[in-house]
Amino acid sequence: MNPPDEGMPDELPGVAPRLRDLRRARGLTLEIAAQRAGLSPAHLSRLET
Repeated sequence: MNPPDEGMPDELPGVAPRLRDLRRARGLTLEIAAQRAGLSPAHLSRLET
């Protein structure tokens, strides 16, 4: 794990679109996916962007 002052790892920016793509590929709405993950839809939306 990187200390906070080192910034984001190089792989992290690719996680958001991959998460969104996986959700969409499974035909899940943001609301359903968030419910299954125990998150609010707003929180999941922020994670996907």
